[in-house]
Amino acid sequence: MAAVQANLGFLYYDQNDYQRAEAAFAEALKIYRRLAKDKPQAFEPKVAMVQYDLGGLYTLQNDYPKAEAAFREALEIHRKLAEEDPDAYLPELAGSLFILGALMSDNNSNAEARVLLSEAFEIFKTITTKYPNKYDLNMCRAAIFLVSLYIGKEAREALEILDDTEKRLGLLPKNNPKVYYLHHQSRIIKSYFQGFIKD
Repeated sequence: MAAVQANLGFLYYDQNDYQRAEAAFAEALKIYRRLAKDKPQAFEPKVAMVQYDLGGLYTLQNDYPKAEAAFREALEIHRKLAEEDPDAYLPELAGSLFILGALMSDNNSNAEARVLLSEAFEIFKTITTKYPNKYDLNMCRAAIFLVSLYIGKEAREALEILDDTEKRLGLLPKNNPKVYYLHHQSRIIKSYFQGFIKD
């Protein structure tokens, strides 16, 4: 029943019926929370997943306090799960750190955004070593969001991260619009930081 409600949430979301999407996701969340009390290993990941989806829905509606609360709970659960089973849940933890960091950055909470994005970047870097090509795009996205919060005196470090990011992007499919977009963003930020480097 919870999976049906979650699927309904996506259906309504795709139809831009956000009120019904929220109601369906909320019902799925209620059911998964109840199930997680008896079987946390089986259902806590589902609670985190629905909170992640609700966070995305609230972000789309510019309801940032609700989005933040949903993303924080997803992050808390993913952190716990990653401690118990890193191989299975480190990617989800990095994803939760990234999405909350991006939200905090959008809301000008740059100090917290930087901490969250830095941790996401480091985790993606670690798992990219273990699973080449699988998480490179995520790592590059986290790197670009992170260095966008750097200041001029950190130009050399920012440029090192961006050089590595561009090398990795160069290995990904060129016809992927996300790769193109990240290349473009990287070049813009890179040109900014190059202005701080004196020969």
